[in-house]
Amino acid sequence: MIPDFPLSVSFAEAAKLLSVSPNTIRRHAKDGRLRTIRLGRRRVVPFDALRDLIRDGRPEQGTR
Repeated sequence: MIPDFPLSVSFAEAAKLLSVSPNTIRRHAKDGRLRTIRLGRRRVVPFDALRDLIRDGRPEQGTR
């Protein structure tokens, strides 16, 4: 069975999906909040890692 969603996305695609900047995606990947994998020379974001980030996301400081 082929899923209806991509198995992985680029950092730019992940940023568009989450309505954030690519730098935000890179920062989350660097600090370990977003899991990434290397495919050849490219680093990509597994689609389920985006779901995990949304599910486990922390509220920004100063918000309730």
